[in-house]
Amino acid sequence: MADRRLTEAQRREIAQDRATGVPAQALAVRFGVSRKTIERTVARHRGGPPVGRPPGRTLGVWVSDQDLRAFDAVIARHGLSRSDAMKRMMRVVGDVFTDNDDRLEAVQALSAAINRIGNNVNQIARACNEARRQGQPLPYTTQAHAEVQEALKVVFAAADQMQQLAQGRRARLSLATQAVFQREGEDDL
Repeated sequence: MADRRLTEAQRREIAQDRATGVPAQALAVRFGVSRKTIERTVARHRGGPPVGRPPGRTLGVWVSDQDLRAFDAVIARHGLSRSDAMKRMMRVVGDVFTDNDDRLEAVQALSAAINRIGNNVNQIARACNEARRQGQPLPYTTQAHAEVQEALKVVFAAADQMQQLAQGRRARLSLATQAVFQREGEDDL
């Protein structure tokens, strides 16, 4: 049997009929598709919007078995389904992933500083390589060595600042996640 394309309304109807006990084979005949198509359609619509709610999107994400078990353990302590927990998390943590202007400017400044240092190190390397090709003594002087040391200090300071920014973001995400699970009795899920 050649499967035909189902409309979204037909997919919802199939999922609803199947949930009320209509056999997959009967639905396959009625819609002119294979039983396998009916099964896939129902599987895709599991966890979809309840009857009477506007249609939404189903998200798929791959996680390891270990991560899923850990997630299930946390949400079970709060009496949440996977779907409800994910919806709450999406509502609460949305702005955690959006950089504010201060953080964005800080990252841009660090990036510019690292680029300048990289350019300086490249110039030193070019000068040393050129001197080597021409059989001249290396122009790597005490002053150049001191400049490289200063440059490395800036790089390490930038790395520390980047780590602090990342830790701040993780802390905000952790607080937002905790807020998700502290909410009780939210009816609008």
